[in-house]
Amino acid sequence: SDLQGGRVFVVSNENPASVSGCSSADGGAVGSADCAWPKCRWLERRAAEFLKDLPEDPKVDDIQVGISRLMEAYDVPGLEPPERLPLWFRREEEVLLHTGPFAPWRPSLQSFGTVSQRVMISDARTQEMHYFHRSTNIGWENATT
Repeated sequence: SDLQGGRVFVVSNENPASVSGCSSADGGAVGSADCAWPKCRWLERRAAEFLKDLPEDPKVDDIQVGISRLMEAYDVPGLEPPERLPLWFRREEEVLLHTGPFAPWRPSLQSFGTVSQRVMISDARTQEMHYFHRSTNIGWENATT
C-alpha cells in the first residue's frame, strides 16, 4: 500500500522478518511496523514527534538536521534488543547492534556497524523530494534538493 501522508517509515538493512519469525499471524504483514526491530520503532516514533512539533513553515535543512540527530543515537536508555536476535555474531555483539538507529564502531565489535544512513523528505507544499545520505566515515551530504 502507499505510504500515508504525514507518516514516517523506517527500515533497517536486514529484513527483521527473516530473523524474528514475524508473520501476518503475529499481528502484521512481514516488513510492517508491527514486525520492525525495536530500534526502528523507536526512530519512527521519535521522528514522528519531531515532525509534529515543527513550525508551520520549516526549512528542509532544519528538518534534516533534526532527523539526523535522532539517527545518530546509540546506547539509548530503555531500548531493548529484539526478542530473537540474528545469529551472525555472538549474542553480546548482536545486542550492540540494537542499542539505537546508529551502530558505531566499538572495540568489542570491530567487524560490523552502521556504514551509511539515508533520509528522504517529501515536501507536500512544494512537491519536492529531498534525499540526504551519510557515510559514517564522511558525514551528511545533501544529495539532491
